[in-house]
Amino acid sequence: MSAAEMKFSVSLAKDAKFEPGLRPFLEYRELGIKQATHGQFKARVIRVKKGEDHGSLHNELDCSDDLELLEITSPGDYATAAV
Repeated sequence: MSAAEMKFSVSLAKDAKFEPGLRPFLEYRELGIKQATHGQFKARVIRVKKGEDHGSLHNELDCSDDLELLEITSPGDYATAAV
């Protein structure tokens, strides 16, 4: 994909809309990168829901109440498999 095919994308914190996702104790905010790169990349902010228990059947043992991170993946869509 050439740079000419990519679109400009901006996501402002003041307009943030977090939604539930894969892990029930986290909430997710998509940043619009997937649409702008035609699926080559995906970017989102992930944070701990306030007042939630952090337990999970995953690799995380625990996290702080103020955890917030930026997740960037390539490709934008990928399969998840239980192991």
